[in-house]
Amino acid sequence: MLRAAAQGMRFGKVEEVLFDWTDSPSRLTRSDSRYDPAAFDRCRQMYLFSGPLKDIDQIDLWGVGRTGKSWLHRIQAHGISVRRGYDISQRKIGKTMHGVSIVHPNAMPVADGTPLVVAVGADGARDLIRAHIRSRRYVVGQDVWFVA
Repeated sequence: MLRAAAQGMRFGKVEEVLFDWTDSPSRLTRSDSRYDPAAFDRCRQMYLFSGPLKDIDQIDLWGVGRTGKSWLHRIQAHGISVRRGYDISQRKIGKTMHGVSIVHPNAMPVADGTPLVVAVGADGARDLIRAHIRSRRYVVGQDVWFVA
């Protein structure tokens, strides 16, 4: 899917079931190290940095918890600066993390062309974040990329 996206293919969700299978503990995606979370992260990084973030100097990052902090390191190590970080944790808001000021998402301006990377892995967070960024005129898959 990442290779297809890199070639410009678009994806969508259909209502009917198109394919169904039985999931078992012995399935390769459950038992082979090539499918472990670190391998998927490396794959996500490769396609993100060679695709949507290619030739990008600066981004914003939503999420500076465990997942977001590791993405912050990766993004900065790739030579991309992070203009600002967004988080809902009161203990992080107003602080600086690795040179990035952390603010509440309510302080997010309207989309201005700076890509937004969302690195929040909490259950249910994606739907809340989507609603918030839509209100700021961001478009998922165009200037917003979910990585968690």
